[in-house]
Amino acid sequence: MRKITKAISILLAMAMLCVLMPQTAYARPKTFNIGRISSKEFATLQVTIEDMSFYGQVRLAVTETDLDKLINETLYEVDLTEAEFDQLNDPNRPLTQQEMNDIRDGLVTAAGLLDAAGLTGVGNAAGVYKALDQFDQGDYKGSYYTLYDMMPISSGQFESQMRVAADYINGIKLILQYATDSYGPINDFYRRLRDKIKDGKFGMLIVFQNARADKKTFSLFGTENTEQWTLNMTLMRYREGVLDNNTRINEGISGRYEGSYSIDIDYDLSGFQQNAKSVVLNNGWLNNFPYQTWLANWNLNLEQISYGTCNVKRTLAGEAIAQINTQSVRPTATYITPTQKSDEKNVSISDIKFSSVGSGRDTSKSVLDSEYTVSADKDTFYFDVSKWIVTTPTASTGDISDRSPAAEIPWDKEIWKRGDKAGQGWKLKVVK
Repeated sequence: MRKITKAISILLAMAMLCVLMPQTAYARPKTFNIGRISSKEFATLQVTIEDMSFYGQVRLAVTETDLDKLINETLYEVDLTEAEFDQLNDPNRPLTQQEMNDIRDGLVTAAGLLDAAGLTGVGNAAGVYKALDQFDQGDYKGSYYTLYDMMPISSGQFESQMRVAADYINGIKLILQYATDSYGPINDFYRRLRDKIKDGKFGMLIVFQNARADKKTFSLFGTENTEQWTLNMTLMRYREGVLDNNTRINEGISGRYEGSYSIDIDYDLSGFQQNAKSVVLNNGWLNNFPYQTWLANWNLNLEQISYGTCNVKRTLAGEAIAQINTQSVRPTATYITPTQKSDEKNVSISDIKFSSVGSGRDTSKSVLDSEYTVSADKDTFYFDVSKWIVTTPTASTGDISDRSPAAEIPWDKEIWKRGDKAGQGWKLKVVK
């Protein structure tokens, strides 16, 4: 009977004309679809920090090695090799003559036994005979749907009389169940595999891997720039179904999770770089220049000659506790609480340069050839003289820029404002 039901299942799969799963790169059946072990135990999660949203998932804490072992065990249980598994998932391959013979023989035998049991009403033996006729005419899809239409026939009389020819008639029940699930052996495989994974107590993980939020704007010395946040977080469910009020539930992903997180904030300072001249002139940076008398005597005409490099990154890291409760509609039943442990800023801003050739404000016809450089570390911006040569009609003073210390300008705190609040106010939501 097993051979017959397998052959008929091949027919049903072909009739459905669908490929159930894409090819993967694992050392397992080529058509294995890991998504089909994702039932209600898996979900997409949303974490909101400030005005940004990040998306991750809840998944099993199972390794690829563990999964391969379970796949092989399940294939053995359903009496399929890897090659047979892939064949059953290919609805376009032609049936072999032997398979066609097996299917036809199975239908003939089953119909005869139904007749012998007295099950000759519409949807019973008559239905199998109709499916047989359709099969002989090459209408495999019609044969499938004829069997499918028999599913509602489940009266007590039908059930009791089926025991007369248990082997084949129960086989017909199995075929109909396959029809209900679209494709029996494959669905049976995935059901068994899901059960094995759940029974294996692998635990559950909340995982956010390189989860990026949309870019946000911020102001730096009056220029518009952007920042992008990337969240990486792994939290393990440490006791299945136990919530912070010691209530035990055993529903899918619910439970209390603990672990660590990191947030990388990348700052794009293109707006600042492109408008550095305006920053210097409009924010009084020249007024911070130590030797004001140097500037007082000259008509400066600043021109930006280099945009330099601006690499600014901030990394926040810590621990988090989360609770998921899918059985409660209260907004506070599912939450996440971070505890920030570290805050590291990496800043490399250099070689933003300006030049100016200006005349003196006296009658000496002197000329000042000067250059200035903007740089910064994580604490301070520096506006420095990198060239200062005064030429008079009779002489040149040479480069005396090394005599002037750089002007020091504090950071505009607007750049750090959003990140300073990253250790509080997180929200967690199960979105699907």
